[in-house]
Amino acid sequence: MIRMTYIWIVLLFMSSCGDSALDTHPITRQSDSSLLDTLYFSAGEQRLVELCKLETTPKAFLLQGLQLHTLDHSVIHDCFQITFDSGSTSVAGAYSFDLVSDKGIKLISNIVIEPGAPQHTIPSFIGPKTISFKDERGAMLTVFPVDQYNNPTNKNGVVNFSSISDMSRKTQKKPDSGTYSVYDLNTDGEEKILMGASTENAHTEEHQIRVLTGCPKNIELKIAELFPVADGRQFFKAETSIMRDELGRIIENGTFVVFNTLNDRNQLYSQNQSMVVSGIASTWIKNPTKPGKYTIQASVCGEKSTKIDLELEAIIANLPYTWKENDLTVGPISSVLGQLIADGTLISFITFQNDTKYQLSKELNNGYASFNLSDLWAQDKVNSGNIELYGIPFPVVKSEE
Repeated sequence: MIRMTYIWIVLLFMSSCGDSALDTHPITRQSDSSLLDTLYFSAGEQRLVELCKLETTPKAFLLQGLQLHTLDHSVIHDCFQITFDSGSTSVAGAYSFDLVSDKGIKLISNIVIEPGAPQHTIPSFIGPKTISFKDERGAMLTVFPVDQYNNPTNKNGVVNFSSISDMSRKTQKKPDSGTYSVYDLNTDGEEKILMGASTENAHTEEHQIRVLTGCPKNIELKIAELFPVADGRQFFKAETSIMRDELGRIIENGTFVVFNTLNDRNQLYSQNQSMVVSGIASTWIKNPTKPGKYTIQASVCGEKSTKIDLELEAIIANLPYTWKENDLTVGPISSVLGQLIADGTLISFITFQNDTKYQLSKELNNGYASFNLSDLWAQDKVNSGNIELYGIPFPVVKSEE
């Protein structure tokens, strides 16, 4: 004998204003194992489901994967009422609707909670917020259309991207992937770009991208305040002209500029770094200690300036000395201007024996330096060598008795 169980489901929709409407749909099942049709909810929808003519008073659950949600329920006039509130229906997905009693677990229905439309402000992220002129990587605006319960919206929507600048206005439509949508932007030389996105009922915040200038073109270099002697003490100033990119825009403040100084053998003497201020970069370069020709050139992001050639003369013309026995006295040493060379300037005596270098170094004091050559510990008697000052060798020979 087949036992017949009759079940009625009452669906009660509750609006945000507190009004309710009641619809009764009688459903007949032949046995406890039969299923109701799949129930569809919108995210956050509130509904009352009433099951009547049940043999026991069970408990109701929503099961999604391994996560179990207990539903509020009550028994009124032999009917089992289950409340689906916004808390239990806020997360979109597929669920099973189960009743649990002392007889076990019974699957009543499958439930699908569908996400709503995007609402209010759509979460969005942009990066980088600063790009360079003609940077092929550009910037990327990523949006995550979600409903008011942060459920990713369905895949049937469209995201409208737009950007505006002082040079152009661009729009692009992209389908909502169901999780996120991305818009890539490249610059044509604008200084600032405003970007945003929207759907039918929602929008992102406004984003701003700053576009840095490109590399400078036709960099001119000049030298100022040059004292053309190789004394290792003076400084001269190297300065660029106002640098502009190919669109005529002044190069950004803070852009790094490298100044290279090469000697007459094309070897690097010094490398100075500076930053652009109001389109100009400048640096102070210390005079070399060796006389000769030098070349200065600046470079910015691979672009090089004009070259400037300098010729620095020796700070001293001759070097007086006296050498008796093991005592070598050098001085007085003066510059081409007749001034004594500064105290503390390093001066050295250098000699070679059997390919072995022997060296003594002193500091000038009142234009003089004295060497006791017995401190060299040379194997043979020392009769000649060089005095080196500012990198310049001056031959010296011991006086004959």
